[in-house]
Amino acid sequence: MRKLVWPVKYSWYQPLAKRLRGSGRITAVLARFVGIERAADLRARFASRPLSPRAERLAAKGRTFRFLVPPLFRLYSGLRHGRPNLSVPTADALLRKHGVEVVHFPYPHFFPTSIPFVYEPWGLPHIHQPELFGAEESVWMDRLFRSGCGKAAMIVTASRWVKDDIVKQYGIAPHRIAVIPRVPSLPSIVPDATGLPSNLPQRFALFPSVTWPSKNHIRLVRALALLRDQRGLKVQLVCTGANDTPHWKVIEAEIAALNISDQVHFLGVVKLEQLIALYKSASYLVHPSTFEGLGLPLLEAFQHGLPVLSSTSACKPEVVGDAALLFDAFDEADIARCIAKAEDDPGLLEQLRTRGTRRIDEHFPSPKKMADMFLALYRHAAQRELDTEQQLLVAEMLAP
Repeated sequence: MRKLVWPVKYSWYQPLAKRLRGSGRITAVLARFVGIERAADLRARFASRPLSPRAERLAAKGRTFRFLVPPLFRLYSGLRHGRPNLSVPTADALLRKHGVEVVHFPYPHFFPTSIPFVYEPWGLPHIHQPELFGAEESVWMDRLFRSGCGKAAMIVTASRWVKDDIVKQYGIAPHRIAVIPRVPSLPSIVPDATGLPSNLPQRFALFPSVTWPSKNHIRLVRALALLRDQRGLKVQLVCTGANDTPHWKVIEAEIAALNISDQVHFLGVVKLEQLIALYKSASYLVHPSTFEGLGLPLLEAFQHGLPVLSSTSACKPEVVGDAALLFDAFDEADIARCIAKAEDDPGLLEQLRTRGTRRIDEHFPSPKKMADMFLALYRHAAQRELDTEQQLLVAEMLAP
């Protein structure tokens, strides 16, 4: 496999104020003459463009190069390539030079090209929960997702629920959307709790997730407070994942208001071997998110033999089947009911443990089959001839 260094980097939506933050006096003066939007575009075109690997090597050769190479490279690249997005002819020429017949975008970002491409939007949360995004970001996301789905030779989703949603929301023909269920690869890493806090409780529920609003930490801690106040049941919760989001302050304030900090333990980002150790030692996974395109922690829990409590939001019932205890993500009392049931019935947790392992074995493709499915999809997108096995795989992926 060869690595192709693309001349442009892409980033998620940023408000105009953030794009101009730290831009200095030159951009501020420029904005007075050409307008703030145009100034932001010019800054992205020239000043914000990342150096190529070759330019970085030159810049490291000495003080003179360090000062001259970055501005000269950015001026040259901005004039040659224009805005950070490459033109279709430029992108096509670069891809064909390397013999590329199909491009796979495994995320919502894509660049325009006439070469057939496979596109993965993962889900449309901005349509179902626009209140979690700013108005401008929702519009930006919808424009990006709709354009990618419309231009792709094939779209691929990890669940049938997301496929049906794209058909409904964007009017995409079902035969252009393939469903390939995913299973995270099981790393051959020995669980290691070294470095985790020594005062973690012996019995706890686990919730690994970034602290975005859609992950629903707020209702989860409220459910724990309900159990404490109404039943005297103090359930310990361990959370992992990045907490450098704007929503983290809201979660912190809610924990303080509920006086429940003695039951909720946020560890932040942990090493993979530490996360596996938590999967192995937790009593169960509780996953209250209000939207998912798949929900990888659900499958990771199944792989590590951890019972699962899951919300019924979006695709999650399809993912877990009968292998999880289900609750309404928007009903704190129902979340509390589900947790209490898990705490009261050890036999139920053992049943869920067994069902989770069976769910992975019977309803998700092996790594080899998953690779074969993608290869068949690439050939289908490129309109290349398929052998009998590949035809069967494409039929399976496109089945209604």
